[in-house]
Amino acid sequence: MLALNRILSGLGEASASGSDEALVYESLEDAGMKDQWAHVLERTSRWQSVAFMVAMVTGGLVYDPDLLGHIVAIDQETTIRLPLYLTLATSIACWINCIGFIEADEGPSKSKPSIKAAFRQTFKTGLWILRTPFALVVILAGAFLDSIIRMFVTLNSEYYRLIEYPEYALGILGALVAAMNFVIAPLARRLVEKHTPGFVFLSASAIGALGFFGMSYFIPYMGLLFSLLLFAAFSVVTFSLSYYLNHVSEKSMRATVLSFKGMALNLGYGFLGVVYAQLLRALARSHSTPTGSDELFIEGAQYFTPYFLAGSIVVIIFARVCCPDLNRFSTSGDPQSDADPR
Repeated sequence: MLALNRILSGLGEASASGSDEALVYESLEDAGMKDQWAHVLERTSRWQSVAFMVAMVTGGLVYDPDLLGHIVAIDQETTIRLPLYLTLATSIACWINCIGFIEADEGPSKSKPSIKAAFRQTFKTGLWILRTPFALVVILAGAFLDSIIRMFVTLNSEYYRLIEYPEYALGILGALVAAMNFVIAPLARRLVEKHTPGFVFLSASAIGALGFFGMSYFIPYMGLLFSLLLFAAFSVVTFSLSYYLNHVSEKSMRATVLSFKGMALNLGYGFLGVVYAQLLRALARSHSTPTGSDELFIEGAQYFTPYFLAGSIVVIIFARVCCPDLNRFSTSGDPQSDADPR
């Protein structure tokens, strides 16, 4: 059942990856409103924050049998399944919404795509990314920043525990992080609209570096501030990737380009997961530290900052060599004229 779940989940993610953003962007483009794309991303980020806050609070409430026991007679076996039922319900609601999506040029004369055509499109788009320095640099830079920040975000519950936050506070902290996006989203919009891609990357890198440096000290309670900085950098990266790639991609391959972006982010995260696991294994052997101990986690966390700084320098050098005209990107007129210096 777990394997089947992962297969279906992977198919669902692959089907949706890139299509949703491409449909919205192309609808704006057809209406002559593509300059509003940054504002759409900002509003979307805020609504996602609201949904995440509701999910965090609701999930924490329905998972607690003692709390629900005051309202209705229920056992722990049932409460464990409640989040699954709620996920199914929201999935059905999402599906009903998604079947209403249409492409602007969709009509009765439009031919149905074949599997062969899909693979041809994928291959063509992959070559386009490799031949388009701007798109390649944006995807690789985003994959690096996303992977390392997401890796630590995955371990956040352990970090919160070590800076002395109780377990019951995790849901509240999750809601706080979501609420923070109401501030980060408009800041990210102004950042990508008014500054060059290089400046945006350096800003996200600086915020991330400060966050990793501060969290390495595991300061009780106050260490939360550095975790929030990492979330802020993560939000800026996510926002800027969607902003730049939608603008620079051709309509015929926009959804596929965004799918490549999603694949690159997942590959980067998977690669870093293997590296981190091997790091902990090596540290446990060299210092005879028990696997899963707090000492091992704290020691492993010290490597995030130097890895982040070294990786950021490599990305900057690669961008300088691969795309010297990176900062000529413009969303006015034809984005290819500035963003694709072939």
